Amino acid sequence: MEKQSVAFTTNHDGLRCQFIVDNPRETELGNQSAIQFALPKAILALQRRGAPRYKVPPTVPLMCEISLGPLTFEALVVDVSLGGIGAIVYDPSIRLDVGMIISRARILLPARAPVLAALEVRHIGTVTRTDGSVVKRAGCRFIAPSAGIEALVRLFVAALQSAPT
Repeated sequence: MEKQSVAFTTNHDGLRCQFIVDNPRETELGNQSAIQFALPKAILALQRRGAPRYKVPPTVPLMCEISLGPLTFEALVVDVSLGGIGAIVYDPSIRLDVGMIISRARILLPARAPVLAALEVRHIGTVTRTDGSVVKRAGCRFIAPSAGIEALVRLFVAALQSAPT
């Protein structure tokens, strides 16, 4: 049975786009199978965040040192934005809760002084890495970011944008 329409969804730099095409049909392009359809009449674009989020490359050791009473641990920062640390990855034995305020997190970047930040935990999930290990992932936002935080994130984002791909 052939479909009368097909919905496509994509994500580019945090911008989610969706469009519906009518009457798709199978064709060939070169020696490859393909789908042919007319251009969509409309494209819906959704930006969930006020500031774009940048994925931290695995080669950049961006860490966040978190102190919770007597417990201190390091979490790997996996993405950042001017709105906050998008996500930190940490040991699953450590308990963070949604809504928790981390008043004195230290963001550690090589060859720079640590920057202090207050974070609010917005969501938490469990992630299984490709090697089979399990970690926790927490999405956080900065609470009243300081000029030091903004300068650090802008520096980091500028370095990411100028890096060769």
